[in-house]
Amino acid sequence: MTDSAGAVRARAPRLGRVPAVTRLQQLVERAHAMDMRWDRSQEQVTRDVLLPSMPSLIEALERARRSVDDEMRTRASAAPMLAISDLAGASTLADYPIGFCRIIRDAVLERLRGDPSWQSVMRRGVEVRDVFVILKGRYFQNAMQVGNLYVDVANDTVDRSKHWLEWSPVGDVPFENPGDLRRLAEVAASYLGCTVHPNTVFPLLAPVVPLLAVRGGGRVELLHAAPGCFLKDVGDGMRSYRRWLAGGMAGTAPLTVDALDALRAACGSNDLASFPFEFRSCGAEELDGQALAYAEAAADPSKHELITTVLDLVPVAADRLVQRQRAQP
Repeated sequence: MTDSAGAVRARAPRLGRVPAVTRLQQLVERAHAMDMRWDRSQEQVTRDVLLPSMPSLIEALERARRSVDDEMRTRASAAPMLAISDLAGASTLADYPIGFCRIIRDAVLERLRGDPSWQSVMRRGVEVRDVFVILKGRYFQNAMQVGNLYVDVANDTVDRSKHWLEWSPVGDVPFENPGDLRRLAEVAASYLGCTVHPNTVFPLLAPVVPLLAVRGGGRVELLHAAPGCFLKDVGDGMRSYRRWLAGGMAGTAPLTVDALDALRAACGSNDLASFPFEFRSCGAEELDGQALAYAEAAADPSKHELITTVLDLVPVAADRLVQRQRAQP
């Protein structure tokens, strides 16, 4: 990538022979797999095997979800204010299940691997995969696709009064697969209760995390609500991000003076040992060049580790950005 990637280059080990399938390629494939879509090859097994088995499968789902709830209640009694994710609505264990859709979905899937009744149906050709969608134009939702059914075992993570389970044929679900940055900004602002702005202050990071969120208290966070969007885009030459730049970063207002001041106080020293990405205001032309650099690196398997190194630093950066702002007087 460009010169601002120097710190990342220093962290990346020297590459030897590139494996047949790189980690980046696996991540890109997984990101595409998290899109929900009707699958012609699953239609017959959905009709003949899955739908007749739903009563027993719902029982298996309920056993798994109750087990997750029990574990979370035990953990909450010990540390109710433990924050799981500042980005996901600043949810704590005391708020459970609000904001915990991914954690619940993943934990339920893990428990289902040991459930004989669930596994007996899956062995008959039903495919299961986790999906991440924009639901009803308003929510980010982590769910699963089972055959050609949408199955949400965390339907109560926005509104506790709703039943924990929702399922229906994929074709009946009002959903979008995330990817368009304008829509991501719109949904994030509403769903997460924040203002959303373009990332024009971390040049190397911007194509990976193009949006920043500002909380009501003025804290600025990396808006990494849909990490698969970058992976799908980098596999497609960064076309979506570059179109968004060319369109004036549609749907987002520039960072406010107060937000810029908060970021400058937290990261302006550019001590990369404390925060791993350079802080510097940059314009659309520079960001477009950075996106091209990512696209070129993605096209060359010998350079894929440069990209995965940045990806691995994102959670570190997100956590440190919050911590550094909290430490400000």
